[in-house]
Amino acid sequence: MSSGTVVIQDSLFEGNSSTQCYGGAIDIDGNYNDVTIANTTIVGNSARTGGGVHVDHSNTLHLFMSTVSGNAALSNDAYYSGGGIHVSEAYPGIAVTMDIVGSIVSGNTAVAGPADIGFANYSALGPASLMANSSILGDLDAKFVVVGADNITTTSPGLAALANNGGATRTMALLPTSPAIDAGPATVPTFPLNANDQRGAGFARVVGTRADIGAFEVQAPPTPPTTAPGPVVPAFTG
Repeated sequence: MSSGTVVIQDSLFEGNSSTQCYGGAIDIDGNYNDVTIANTTIVGNSARTGGGVHVDHSNTLHLFMSTVSGNAALSNDAYYSGGGIHVSEAYPGIAVTMDIVGSIVSGNTAVAGPADIGFANYSALGPASLMANSSILGDLDAKFVVVGADNITTTSPGLAALANNGGATRTMALLPTSPAIDAGPATVPTFPLNANDQRGAGFARVVGTRADIGAFEVQAPPTPPTTAPGPVVPAFTG
């Protein structure tokens, strides 16, 4: 597809694989496509390169409030790395545009090369700008120059295993020590139903001082019901 607009949200991509091609879960190919992935978990996928997502030259990826973790790149060649995301660029002037906000791209693996975000620059264009804000980024290709603020660099994002935590899709809850808690953007990016996390209605997107990074928002514990006191029964002795 070329010059298309795609929005993926409130979704789970899990257990997909491609041993010969790119992008175990999602392959953004063709030319001049604009793809938004929001409130989505991408986990347990694998491919030769870009175990979770592959983005080819001239395309745009907006990754908003999502979790990309536990995916694998299988190639022995470091050029084809990026267990989480792999970016391919081929020609000057038609580079990939990638905008990451409030998302986790960490905790992925690669047989060779960067584990989390890999970069294949086929025409030796030099460094590439990676726009990221209020996100957790793990092992990135050294050719990326991160442009943005309030990012956390770690390969340990503090995620629980994929589980049924409510809502229509399974999610990866944040552990109590996760650096993602209350570290997301001050203003959640604009996309449909952005007032909720991946689980949808009943699961607020912002709980606490700021949104959490990733597709899962830690919710306040439920308030126990209040019970009106019963009648006082007098006690008698003797």
